[in-house]
Order: sequence, then structure tokens, then C-alpha cells
Amino acid sequence: MEELYTRIEDYLDDTLSPAERAAFEAELAADAELAAALEVVREARERLARQWAGEEADSALHATLRQVGAQHFGSSEPAATQTNRPWIVRRWPALAAAAAIAGLLIWLGWPAGNTDARLYAQYKTYPKAGFVTRGGGPDQTELANATAAFNQGRYQDALPVLERQAAANPDDLEARFFLALCLIETGRTTDGRAQLEQIIAAPNAWASDARWQLALSYLKEKDRSRCRDLLSRIPPDDAHYEQAHQLLTKLH
Repeated sequence: MEELYTRIEDYLDDTLSPAERAAFEAELAADAELAAALEVVREARERLARQWAGEEADSALHATLRQVGAQHFGSSEPAATQTNRPWIVRRWPALAAAAAIAGLLIWLGWPAGNTDARLYAQYKTYPKAGFVTRGGGPDQTELANATAAFNQGRYQDALPVLERQAAANPDDLEARFFLALCLIETGRTTDGRAQLEQIIAAPNAWASDARWQLALSYLKEKDRSRCRDLLSRIPPDDAHYEQAHQLLTKLH
């Protein structure tokens, strides 16, 4: 169990080698349980980062995690803190790591056993970001940092850079697509959908991905009706048609 969450953390922190990352992503595509576990850890990291911002709150975070783990899975002493990674799994030995993550499902309101959440975790895959300057807006260093932030799941960090890039270059559909994903991931779902709908409005290289992500945004909110409606409109020649067809069969 500890090895599993270590690999997930390494993936989210972008510390895997290219070969290791490719192998892990292949596993994610084939294993719905692993994909769901990844989303749980990502969600836990993001929510905890927002709730306990700053090193001064670290002890409160640690105490809460100990309480959660003890309540649901029995007590366990924390492992020695690693200063280079202040995240939950690195602070716990194998059993406590599993306990903390599973306990967080309850504490953070993750819908255990919820089919919609599991399906979302299974089908949500984002393209790798790789932002470049288009003239005006953020410089290449800022865009490189935003690229790393997005690919590591740090959407709040990537968001302001992409907002500036999209504002300076309204025709940069790539920036607007990834901006939409960041908006959805940080709770600004309506704004994110507005970006995706504008991309879909005319044929372009990002329309297919935008249509797919728009449908998934409704699945994330457990709105099956809107999700099914959007999936049913994906044409047979679309790159996401097979995925859409599979997901539709599971939503009925």
C-alpha cells in the first residue's frame, strides 16, 4: 500500500523518469481503481493545501490526520517528517498511509462507493501541457512554471498565468483550453465551461477535447442528464467517440 501511494505522490510531484511516467499512465488507463486512488490523493492534497496554507499550520494538519486515522483505522505513530515533501502520505508508515487516505474520503466528503465519482476518476484524463509564448502576456519562464504546475496537478498555481496568457492572446485556444480545466479544478466551473463552450463553437484542433471535458464537468457534479446529452452529441469521427460510447452505456 505504501508503495502504491508513493508512486502516486511521485507522479503528482512529477519526479518520475519519462519511462516511469509513461508506464504509470498506461496503468492508469487500464486500472480504474488506480485512477480513482490517484484522484483521491490529488483531491486530498489540493483541499488540504487550501485549508492549511502555510508552514505555521503544519502541526494542526498533522494532528488532524492522526485523529482521522485513529478514528477509522486504529492509532498509529507517525513516521519521521520529510522536510522536502509536506504531504500526508510521506509522514506515515504503510498502514497509517492507507488509513489517512481512506479516512480522508470520509472527512473530506469524498463519496465512497459513488458510481459517478468512480466513473469520473476513470475517464478524466488531461493532455500534457506545454505552453509557449505567443506575443505579450507571461514570459517563457512563467509559462514553463505554469506547465509544470498543471502537469503536477497544481491548478491554482497555473491559473493566474493562464488567465494572463488567454487575456493577452484571445486566439490562443490551447491556453484557453487549459485555463478552462484549471477553472473547473479550482471550483470556478461556470467560468471553465464558458471557455470550453467558446472553443467548441467553431471547428478547431481543441474542439474535440473541449467537448469531452465539458461532458465530464457535468459528471463531476453528478449531473448525469447533462453529461449524457453532451456525450450523445459526440460524432462517430470524433477522437473521443469510443470513450463517449463506453461512458454512455455505464450511465444508463
